[in-house]
Amino acid sequence: MDLIEAADYHRRCLERLNRSPQTLRLYKIYEDSYLAYLHESCAPGDPPPPLSDLNPQFVREWQGWVRARSTGRRGGAATERQGVVVLKTWSRFLVDNDILPIDPLARLKVPRLAKIHRKPFTQDEARRLVQAASAGPNPIRDRALLLLLLDTGCRVGELCAADVGDVDLVEGAIVFRRTKNGNPRRVLFRVPTRRDGGPALQAVRNWLKVREARPGVDALFTTREQWPLSTRRVREIFTELGNVARVPNAIPHRCRHSAASEFLAQRPGAEIQLRSRLGQVSKAVLSDYISWSEPSQEEAASVASLSSRWNL
Repeated sequence: MDLIEAADYHRRCLERLNRSPQTLRLYKIYEDSYLAYLHESCAPGDPPPPLSDLNPQFVREWQGWVRARSTGRRGGAATERQGVVVLKTWSRFLVDNDILPIDPLARLKVPRLAKIHRKPFTQDEARRLVQAASAGPNPIRDRALLLLLLDTGCRVGELCAADVGDVDLVEGAIVFRRTKNGNPRRVLFRVPTRRDGGPALQAVRNWLKVREARPGVDALFTTREQWPLSTRRVREIFTELGNVARVPNAIPHRCRHSAASEFLAQRPGAEIQLRSRLGQVSKAVLSDYISWSEPSQEEAASVASLSSRWNL
């Protein structure tokens, strides 16, 4: 068996294990990339690369090769790291299936990826983004989208996965069912001291009055074509609003940073409460530290409401 046959065998095994199309595509991209690198190094008419070509020396050389060809935002560093992870997994698979006697990449280190420190939005930046949304092509939807991200601190994927039925307009709460850690959570965003429930709740009410969707589409946020709003489209919306508002690096995740930093500024030391709202702590851990009652959640919602405190 040569490396080309080994890559094909690996992917066929993954298919039999019912791995997702995204996973299959990921392995195909990086394994084919490594094979393409080896092909460039061979002379015309050479036989297919043997299994021995999967070795640390060639992989290190491939890292520079693939990094130089990457078009990502981080200069190829993220592509290089993911590629090494895939090749190491492939190598272990070949050992587990008795194709290789030992794992040649066992001691190969995965490159470290420098952490990006994103700054939260300032009050002025948030106000300019909301003003840009109000003057944009879909002002009611985009205002609700912005304020809900700021007030709940949720991940953009969690919000895009939310359905209309996940929102309680009476209580002013939203349930995020599809979360990063798999644990659904309910987040209050109604401001109890305001008769209208606060800007975010009012914005969601206004959006639901005009929301249109195709039959069977229950997504909370939809496009002008009445399909569910994707995370990719939300990022594009933020980029467009950032260009209009002259807010650099306008990405949805900065809303999460804003919610976290402002919450702790108003309530120093309340890390467990914050992590509960953001979905970064399990219920078991939460119960060990604090009694997270409904009144305390309402109080936290008042503290966390940037749309109300910043008069958005």
